[in-house]
Amino acid sequence: MWSIFDHLNALVVAPVVALIAIGAYFGLQTDRVGAVTRAASVSALTQTVDWIERDLDNLGAGAPDSVTAVLAYDWREPSASVTFLTGADTSLTAPAQTVRYERVPTGAGTYELRRFEVGAAGERLTARSPATLDALDLALLGANGASVADGDFGAVRSVVLRLSMATDGTPVEWSQRFFLHPSSF
Repeated sequence: MWSIFDHLNALVVAPVVALIAIGAYFGLQTDRVGAVTRAASVSALTQTVDWIERDLDNLGAGAPDSVTAVLAYDWREPSASVTFLTGADTSLTAPAQTVRYERVPTGAGTYELRRFEVGAAGERLTARSPATLDALDLALLGANGASVADGDFGAVRSVVLRLSMATDGTPVEWSQRFFLHPSSF
């Protein structure tokens, strides 16, 4: 009699253990896919942040004394842009380069940031962010940390940029405040 119950228990317990093992395996696979997706998003955002930091860390460097570092700014929908002067990476004695950032809507609540170098021959697209940014804000601040009045680019002392990208419901965010190069004011 005991042997019948042992076999019956084994028939019930073995499939339950197998189902638990299979469920755990597929749960781990789902976690791995989520981790890979998040890592790819973080990598893409890091690459975007690299060229933004390179430009904005040298904001106003190499600009002539009579020229403001920020040349144009309109951060309203549907497409926002800012044009500014930035110094070269390799030499701060080199003349400033004109750069324009443009925020372009790519879907329902998502954006792409595009970087253009502006020269005598026109504009040339040199970099772009992933088209999945769900927040992309840029603000011009004065010496007191408050927003500057429209068109008063001579009062700009710093720029704040905030990026956010949603991945699996968990946003990857980055925000930084950049100060103008001391030679530009």
